[in-house]
Amino acid sequence: LEKDRYVAKLADNVLPYGTYEAVEVKSSEGYLNANWKQIFSIRADKEVKKFDSVKNKWNENKVMRGSVEVTKADKELMKSTPQGDGTLENAEYTITNKSKQAVFVNGKTYKPGDAVMVIKSVYDKDKKAYIAKTVNTLPYGTYHIEETKQPVGYRLTKWAKDFTIRADKEMKSF
Repeated sequence: LEKDRYVAKLADNVLPYGTYEAVEVKSSEGYLNANWKQIFSIRADKEVKKFDSVKNKWNENKVMRGSVEVTKADKELMKSTPQGDGTLENAEYTITNKSKQAVFVNGKTYKPGDAVMVIKSVYDKDKKAYIAKTVNTLPYGTYHIEETKQPVGYRLTKWAKDFTIRADKEMKSF
C-alpha cells in the first residue's frame, strides 16, 4: 500500500534496455480481472516506468457485485400469500455493511456498521411471490439484513441473516 494505492513493483535496475509488456495475470481478491496490458520500453540506466494515474494508463479493476433477495411469506400459510385484508407488500429490510472496510454503493461510501440501503417487498408476477431484492448493487463483502418494518396486517418479525457476496453477479436468496 502506497499513498492509498496498492502498487506492484520490481526491484531497482532489474530490467535491461529493451521493450516489455506488463500484464495483469490475476486481480486482487474481490475484483474482476481487467485484462490490463501495457507495452513499455527501458531506454536509459535506472529508468523507472510508472502506471500510476489515468494519464499514465494505470490498471483499474471493477469490484465484484452481487444481489440479495428475500421472499416475504405468511407464517401460518407457509407461502407468499397474504391473509384477509393484510398484505405482504412493503415489508422493509435494512442491509448493513459488516465488511472490514467501507463499501461504495449507488454513489456513496458506507463504513462498517452503516446501513447501506433499505429494500421493500413487491409482488413479482414471474415468481408469484412478494420479493424484496437488490440487483448487483452490493460489492464483494459481508452484510447483515433484517426486517425493520412489517407490512400492513402483520407483526414485525425478528428475521435477520448475515451473508457474503463472494462472486460477480452472485444472488443470495432467503
